[in-house]
Amino acid sequence: MLTAYKARRAAWRLAAGTDWPDTRLFFVRPDGEPWHPNAVTQRFRRLVKRAGLPPIRLHDLRHGAATLAPDAGVDIKVVSDQLGHSTTTLTRASSSGCTMKPQPPSPEGSRTSGAVPLEQPDLGDW
Repeated sequence: MLTAYKARRAAWRLAAGTDWPDTRLFFVRPDGEPWHPNAVTQRFRRLVKRAGLPPIRLHDLRHGAATLAPDAGVDIKVVSDQLGHSTTTLTRASSSGCTMKPQPPSPEGSRTSGAVPLEQPDLGDW
């Protein structure tokens, strides 16, 4: 998916020539300008709904990634830098008690496990 987008963006840049702005951003509009945050949020909400997922905020993905990364062996300093935190203390504090490591089964877990669909919906050319 990212490879296809990268090719599309390269075509946009070629078509724009010297008018292409140097924003140093990966995800941009076809004219090379940054997306407005509200446009990104609205598109994300539509994708979540189309995929049949429970409501989740785009910002929640940031927290999810920050939780998964240390469990996957990523150094806390790297996670802290990616999040833009000034110290690793802040990173540790914001994710303390969170882990994705296997836990013993619980009655609550079995009741909520059906909340997330396992089928992969066709999102088309998102």
